[in-house]
Amino acid sequence: MLSMEANITNSIMKSHDTVGVLLYGTAVTDTDSAADVDVICVTRNDGHRHFMTTVGQTNVDVYASTRDSLENSIRSDKRDNNNFILNAFAHGRPLMKLDDSVDALMGIAGEVWSAGPRQPCPDELKAIELALTKGLQAARSYETRASQSLEWHGIAALNLGQIFLRATYAYCRTNRLWSSTLSEMLLWRSDARYHDLIALSSSFLRAPSFEEQIAVLTDITHRTVSQAIERQ
Repeated sequence: MLSMEANITNSIMKSHDTVGVLLYGTAVTDTDSAADVDVICVTRNDGHRHFMTTVGQTNVDVYASTRDSLENSIRSDKRDNNNFILNAFAHGRPLMKLDDSVDALMGIAGEVWSAGPRQPCPDELKAIELALTKGLQAARSYETRASQSLEWHGIAALNLGQIFLRATYAYCRTNRLWSSTLSEMLLWRSDARYHDLIALSSSFLRAPSFEEQIAVLTDITHRTVSQAIERQ
């Protein structure tokens, strides 16, 4: 793993004006999974770039931007609380440092992460309540249509998943929880604040029927809407 990380760093250093490289994602803890690696480069060049490259047998997803731009991204308010740059610097690991940029950004990210997401304003909470109520109505209509044909069954499955994912992010927003991809959040079992969300997500993903998925979707919708009304 160490030689692979060195090869990645050297490859990036040759082609970009880089002062720091941060490793983030599953490769930080799962050192045996080296097929795909995610890194953020702190550069001197203005603007940002996001591209894929290959180093040996490893696919590397590279996000490159300046220190100021990355700090702005860390501090930015995402409506779904899914700020991947914040998450990366809060939980990533430096691969290379020519100055203090990576350490400084990790320190800022740690403070922002600890403080938690911003409290949604009353208008946003009302919008969340309306969107989730409509989403639940749509989910029930898809459940009804699912029996009409195999095509409608497939459409219902796709749409129920999308509606549940939107409800998941709304839950995080109203409860002031940071979010990420659902697969990553399911691993956040050490944080008690996510236990209810993990339980609901697991129940939805394991549900053997649309009827049971609708029941879980109804539960998370009611919890989120109740929380939104309480905070208005």
